[in-house]
Amino acid sequence: MYDISGIEIVLGDGLSVPFNEQQSRAADYLKAHGSEFRKLRQTPGLEDIDLYLEFTTEFVTLNTTGFGYSLNRRLMRQCVATEVWVHMTVSLVQPDDDAEPSNAAGSGGM
Repeated sequence: MYDISGIEIVLGDGLSVPFNEQQSRAADYLKAHGSEFRKLRQTPGLEDIDLYLEFTTEFVTLNTTGFGYSLNRRLMRQCVATEVWVHMTVSLVQPDDDAEPSNAAGSGGM
C-alpha cells in the first residue's frame, strides 16, 4: 500500500493556458462536481483535496523583487464550498532577446 495516493484531473497546462483561464476552468469544474467532491471528503483516510494552478511570467526588468496576485473570488468560493486547498506555483522565465514580452496571466493579471 502506498503512503500517498491520489487522483489527478488535468484542466489545462499552465504553460499554455493563461492563469485567469485556469481559475475559470477550475471554478466551473468545482461548481459542476461539488457534490462529488463533498462525497469524496467523507472517504476514510482522505486528508486533503488539492488544486494546483501555475502562473508563468517573464522577468520584465532585472531589478524586479516581487509581485502579488489575488486568486479569483469565484474560484475561492468554490474551493471553500468543496473544501479544496489551492496551491499556486509561480514560474519566472527570462524572455528571449528577440521576443516581445508577454504575460501568461492573460487579461486582468498583475
